[in-house]
Amino acid sequence: MPGTTPSPPDSPWLTLGCWFLIVLALSALLQLLQHLFIPGEGAVQLVWFAPALALAVMALAVPHRIRALLPDRVSGRTFGRHLLFCLVVLAGYVALVTGLSATLGTIRAEPPVFEELLVSSLAAVVVGAFVEEVGWRGFLQPALERRLPLLLAAAVTGVAWAAWYLQIFHDLLLAVGFALTSMAISVVYAVVSVGSWWQRGLLAGLFRAGTGVTFILVLAQDNPRNAAVPLAVFLLALVVGVSWFVRGRRRSVVAVVAG
Repeated sequence: MPGTTPSPPDSPWLTLGCWFLIVLALSALLQLLQHLFIPGEGAVQLVWFAPALALAVMALAVPHRIRALLPDRVSGRTFGRHLLFCLVVLAGYVALVTGLSATLGTIRAEPPVFEELLVSSLAAVVVGAFVEEVGWRGFLQPALERRLPLLLAAAVTGVAWAAWYLQIFHDLLLAVGFALTSMAISVVYAVVSVGSWWQRGLLAGLFRAGTGVTFILVLAQDNPRNAAVPLAVFLLALVVGVSWFVRGRRRSVVAVVAG
């Protein structure tokens, strides 16, 4: 109507903030349920489901806001190319971790024995990777990438993910190292992930599961230095990712100036 002021668009930051708060609340509830009904160190941790459950809660409560933040689906051919690229990057990660751990003396002295405990740990790593990444890299990171520069969106996602994981860390140095690793992983995901929430979650979950399985099968679990190996590899990936991004921006500027 004439003379009326159009209502401002819904702020995505309020939606994302509410989602993160629900993640934290559900995490506390799921940890309590795990403590009460699944005593001991269970292989699968209920808290891993918090990001996906929070997304489901938000989708039921404010579906229009969530739909506005969800990434678009890509074709099967495009997804297949990124899946192949993800596998190539994962193979490079495995090779780097294996070579670096052999150099530093943190590699397993003997091949792993696939006993019940090891198999359950591997299964837990795979399940946890996929259910977590639906929320973090299937929803949060692409939503941030639409509104922030790529590296900043990756950094914010990494910091939020690391802050969520503080519930299991009691060592400050380990928490800082994990935060740096999280930001580096987010840069890698920004390069390999594409498509809708489930396509991105699948790609990120595949890469995450592969890195977790590599950590268990390749590194000596009783060596206190083993955590430094994947950290060094991911920091290298962070440097490469930043260099790739800066180079791309520089080329864009040169193209604009030349045109």
